[in-house]
Amino acid sequence: MMDISGGCCHAWIMSSPDENQETHSPDESVLGAVAEALEFDQHSREVAYLEAVIDNLPVGLFAKDASDDFRFVLWNKKQEEITTIAREQALGKHDFELF
Repeated sequence: MMDISGGCCHAWIMSSPDENQETHSPDESVLGAVAEALEFDQHSREVAYLEAVIDNLPVGLFAKDASDDFRFVLWNKKQEEITTIAREQALGKHDFELF
């Protein structure tokens, strides 16, 4: 078992033999799992950074999901200020449900 610490996240990786997998050395299996965990952590930090940028823009911003009847899927802080509608109230709703 290995503890991978990066920033605010910890990942515990356990290696056990699996009869259905190709034969790999234990080191190769553990290193692959470590690489995947680190990539996930890096991706999570990038997403969090982009969410923070969008949320703190000086303009109101919203987005809708065209594949889900144009429901709101993004509603930043400035949009809350402009409309006085909280993000939690807007997300997942249609225009006619809010206005």
